[in-house]
Amino acid sequence: MGNDESVHDYVVVGLGSAGAVVAAGLAARGYRVLGLEAGGTDLQPQIALPAGMMKMPRKNYWPYQVEPDATRNGKRDMWASGKVLGGGSAVNAMLWVRGHRDDFDEWAELGATGWDYESLLPLMRELETSNDHHGPTRGEWGPQQVSRVRLDHPVVRSFIQGATEVGFPYRDDYNADEQVGVAWSQLSQQHGLRHTSARAFLGPAARKYRNLRVATHAVARRILFDGNRASGVEYLRRGRVHRAIATKEVIVCAGAIATPALLLRSGVGSADSVAALGVPVVADVPGVGRNLQEHTTVRLQYQVNIPTLNQEMTPAGVVRGGYQFLAHHSGPATAPLANAVLFGRLDGASTGRADYQVMFAPLSLAVRPDGNASKQNVQLADNSVISALVALLHPRARGSVTVHSTSPDELPEIKLEYLSQEQDVADMIAAARQVREIFTASPQMRALVTSEDFPGVEVRSDEQWQTFLREKIQNCAHWVGTTRMGSPEDPDVVVDPVLRVRGVDGLRIADASVMPTITSGNTNAPAILIGANAVRLVTRA
Repeated sequence: MGNDESVHDYVVVGLGSAGAVVAAGLAARGYRVLGLEAGGTDLQPQIALPAGMMKMPRKNYWPYQVEPDATRNGKRDMWASGKVLGGGSAVNAMLWVRGHRDDFDEWAELGATGWDYESLLPLMRELETSNDHHGPTRGEWGPQQVSRVRLDHPVVRSFIQGATEVGFPYRDDYNADEQVGVAWSQLSQQHGLRHTSARAFLGPAARKYRNLRVATHAVARRILFDGNRASGVEYLRRGRVHRAIATKEVIVCAGAIATPALLLRSGVGSADSVAALGVPVVADVPGVGRNLQEHTTVRLQYQVNIPTLNQEMTPAGVVRGGYQFLAHHSGPATAPLANAVLFGRLDGASTGRADYQVMFAPLSLAVRPDGNASKQNVQLADNSVISALVALLHPRARGSVTVHSTSPDELPEIKLEYLSQEQDVADMIAAARQVREIFTASPQMRALVTSEDFPGVEVRSDEQWQTFLREKIQNCAHWVGTTRMGSPEDPDVVVDPVLRVRGVDGLRIADASVMPTITSGNTNAPAILIGANAVRLVTRA
C-alpha cells in the first residue's frame, strides 16, 4: 500500500449538515471512518458570532453559478454553498425549522418507506436540545442546541403583534404540532453563538474516538469502483492525489449540487451524460441531477419611524452590543437575518401545512455597487428600514444539475427557471399580498411604516406584481432533491428508502439531495435528520 492510500470501513464525502452527523455516528459505533471535507475548519470568529455572517470569507463557499433564467429576464444567480466543516450549518441564517408532519408523510407516500413523520419523530427529539421550548415533540438531551432568538427588538415585537392583528395566530413553538402563525425565530445557537453540525456532532466525536479521521481541504475527484461496487474515493488534498479505500461503504453527503456532480464524474447517472464525459458507465441512473427544487423568495421592504439595526451599527452601538453579548449572550451580535418567522396558508386556514414562509428582520441589506445579489455582496442599508423575505414553500418548478468535465475544478451546470410554472407565480403573488397586509392594514405596523420601498405602492395588479417578481425574486439557499429517494420500482428514483444508490453496491447518499420534495421551511434541520437516520439505516444492515 502506498503512502497516499488508506483503508477504512466507511468513507464519508462531505462533512456538512448531514455528513458531520454521519461520520460522528458511525465512529461512535466503533467503525473506522474517514470524513472528507473540501473546505477548512469552522473554528472562525465570523462563523461562531452570528453577526459575522456579514463578513463571511469567500473561502467558505462554493461559488456556484446558475444558468441565465429566461423567466427572470435572463438573470443569473450565484448559489453560495458551504465549503467548510459544518457546510450549510456554518454559513446559513441559523433558522431551526424541522418541517411539517405532512412533508415527511408525503415522502413516505412517494415511496420513501419509513420516512413518515411518526417514524422520524423519536429521532428528531434525540437530535436536539430545545432550550426554550418543551413538550412531547421536542428534545431535551440532544447534541444540537436550539434556542430562541436572543435579540428582543421593538420592531420585531411590533411585527408579531401586527401579524396577529390581521388574523395570524401567535405560535410559541412552530416546531411543535402546528406550524401556521407568527413566532420568534428558533435558531441553531448555544449561548448566542452559532452551533454548527460540526460543533454539535463532529467535534465531540473527533475528540473522543480515535477511529474517526477528518481530512479538510480534501476535494473528492471520483468514486472508485470494483466492478459495480463502490470501493473507495479518489481525492485531491494539498496538490496530491489520495485514494481512500472503503471496506464497507462510501457515503456521499456533499449536498444537492456537489453530490450529483460527483456521481456523474464517477460513472453513475444518465448513460448519455456519463458517456459524454468520456467516463465508463458504471450504472445508468437517469434521475441523477434531476428534480432540483428551491425555495424562491422575494423581499418586501419598508421604511419606519424608529431606529432599526441599520442605525444601531454605529461605533457606540457596537460597544453596547459587545457588552450585551459578553454579559448576557444576547443583543445585536447574536442576531440572525430573521428574528421572527411567519408561516401562512393561501386559503387563510390556521392549521395544516403552510404554503409560504416569511423571514422578518429589523434591518435590510443593500447590494454593493460592484456585486450581484448574493450573500457575499451585501451590506447594511444606511436608512431605517425593515424587511420581510417571502418564500414559496412548495414550488412546482424543477431544475437540474449536470457536469461537462471530470475535473472538480469545473463547477456544475445548474438550471432552474424560478417562474416557469404559472401556479407558482400566482401563489407567490397571493402570498406577498397577504404579507403586505401586515404592514398596511395592522394598526401596530401602520403606526411605524412611513413608506414602502419594495414592491412600492404602485404595484397593485397581477401584471405589476409579475414584473416585480421577475426583477426581484431570488434564491433562499435551500436547494434539494437531485438524487431523489423513493421506491426502487420508480425509474426516476436514485436511492431507495435505505439510501442505497440504484444499480451499484456499497454506495449510499445522505444529504438534502435525497429529499423527494422540499420541506416546509429552512432545510438545515431536515438535512441533519437525514444524516442521523442514515446512521440508523446503515448500522441496521
